[in-house]
Amino acid sequence: MFGSLLEISNDNGENLINSSNILSASSFLLTVLMLGAIFVRINIKDKLVNVLPATFYAILNVVILYYSLF
Repeated sequence: MFGSLLEISNDNGENLINSSNILSASSFLLTVLMLGAIFVRINIKDKLVNVLPATFYAILNVVILYYSLF
C-alpha cells in the first residue's frame, strides 16, 4: 500500500531495510508512546478533552500498523 521507497539490500539481493519495515516499527513505537500519554493524562486526572488527542493518534497509529503488516 505504501510502496518501497527505501530499500537496502545485501550482496545476495535480500532486502535488509525497506520502507514497510520502517513504517511498521515507527507506527508501533508511536502507538506505545501515545498509550503512555493516555495513561499519564488519566493518572493526573485530566479532563477528557485533554485525553482525546493522544487517543486519536494512538488509534491512527494502530490503523497504520495494521495496514502496514497485512
